[in-house]
Amino acid sequence: MLCSKQTTRSLTLTFFALLSLSACTSSPTSPEQQVNAVIDKMELAIEERRNSRLMIHIHDDYSDHAGHTKPSLRKMATAYMLKSQNIKLVVNIQSLELIDNNTVAVEALVLMAGTESNLDGNLPFLKFDNQKVSGVFNQFDNQWLLTSLSWESQTRH
Repeated sequence: MLCSKQTTRSLTLTFFALLSLSACTSSPTSPEQQVNAVIDKMELAIEERRNSRLMIHIHDDYSDHAGHTKPSLRKMATAYMLKSQNIKLVVNIQSLELIDNNTVAVEALVLMAGTESNLDGNLPFLKFDNQKVSGVFNQFDNQWLLTSLSWESQTRH
């Protein structure tokens, strides 16, 4: 089947229009959007209680205001995930600020709720905590990793 010159030109223009449109939509996302996606993955890893999936987003030289390093953070997260039957996070990002091309600062409010059980055999109980979190993500080999964190409890006990 032969196409007329008009049909061929229309198809060619449509093809190039689609290519240019896809080029616009497939352009690299901003560092802030990339970090936001990493935060979403970290949130999902915690809710699924998948410590190994969480730790791939933590830099080896991680440190926080409580003196934790990546190995101690791994142990703490493992213990929490074993103790908690389920975990639900609500992350409300207050700000994502590009410091330089490889550094993004994040401030967020994080509500964490979960059902915990005691080792003494008591029924599970609901526990929640509300934290104000400040973190820094740095880019290493095109991968955004959490390098530092500080937090302050907003929950009144």
